[in-house]
Amino acid sequence: LPAIMALVSLTITYWGKPLTNDVTTNTDQPPKFLQRMGDLNTPYTDEQKQTLLELYPDLNSRNFAWPCFRVFEETLKILRQNPKVKIVKQSENPYVIQYTQTTPVLKFTDDIVIGLTQNSIEPQCLLDVRSRSRVGRSDLDANYNRIHNLFRLLDKALSKADPMKPATDL
Repeated sequence: LPAIMALVSLTITYWGKPLTNDVTTNTDQPPKFLQRMGDLNTPYTDEQKQTLLELYPDLNSRNFAWPCFRVFEETLKILRQNPKVKIVKQSENPYVIQYTQTTPVLKFTDDIVIGLTQNSIEPQCLLDVRSRSRVGRSDLDANYNRIHNLFRLLDKALSKADPMKPATDL
């Protein structure tokens, strides 16, 4: 009975909302998946871009006043602490992390890629994320929440670290 009530509640909450299962911080140039599993690097259509803007107007690329190598290290450290995350591939040139994450309730596997771009003038790093569900037409905001949670964890980790020292416990 509790599972049915939760499903009814979710249905009412999301009734009438546009459906999406592919969320990014940058619809014009989303980060590219390194290892292709299906057609994950599909460009966003104008309709998809508009839907994401309507659903998540606050979801944008993040700029960190840190060198990308440090943001990359801290991101890996955060991801490795999550037992539901499996890092599929990573690269330091360019800085890209591709991973999968299992959803808590239904145990679906989602594909996520993080791309980091270093500003050539200042020690600033632009971070973009793309999170895609493999199953279904709607993710019930799981991809959006995943990106926001990553940003929250990164903000916390970077507020305690030295920008020029390598991360520990990698």
